[in-house]
Amino acid sequence: MFAAMLAEMSSSPSRLEALSSLAVPTLVMVGEQDEPFVNASEQLAGAIPDARYELLADGGHSPQFESPDAWWKAMTTFLDSLTS
Repeated sequence: MFAAMLAEMSSSPSRLEALSSLAVPTLVMVGEQDEPFVNASEQLAGAIPDARYELLADGGHSPQFESPDAWWKAMTTFLDSLTS
């Protein structure tokens, strides 16, 4: 399944341009140790207007478990910013 997923992901056209019309508050978080996803996450955040990007120190693919304090701070700061 993983091999089929990788083949599909690598041959699919980019949809980043379509994200430019997204009009909802967006937070993109990625662990700094999740190297295969860092660049893609930066691109994702860059494609979404006003998206916030957080690179979480000491986090991997599951930063909510690997770096919970940084994850929680990023999440709550983002959510708090929506109410102000």
